[in-house]
Amino acid sequence: MDTMFFDNMIENVEIVKKGVSRSFLRDGTEVIENGEMQVFITTANDRLDEVKTKMLEKFPHLDMIITTPVTGNSDYIKYINDQTMTRAEVESRGQAIA
Repeated sequence: MDTMFFDNMIENVEIVKKGVSRSFLRDGTEVIENGEMQVFITTANDRLDEVKTKMLEKFPHLDMIITTPVTGNSDYIKYINDQTMTRAEVESRGQAIA
């Protein structure tokens, strides 16, 4: 997560649940996995592919559900887009990189 924040790939991370247990069938046998966690990550549409790639590099068996809001607070959406600009975009605007 630190790398994605440093590279402005994500705007927010919220760990909703730790220690989630999940059950599923594998080859007709019930499998129970403990220690899972549920995480919400906020990013801009332009950075989504990078975030997915980075997450799958680190966690190759990760389950992802991706949602894209159709409507929302335009100021917040602008804030997310501003917070997730690439370093090149920031420099091209003549802004300082935090």
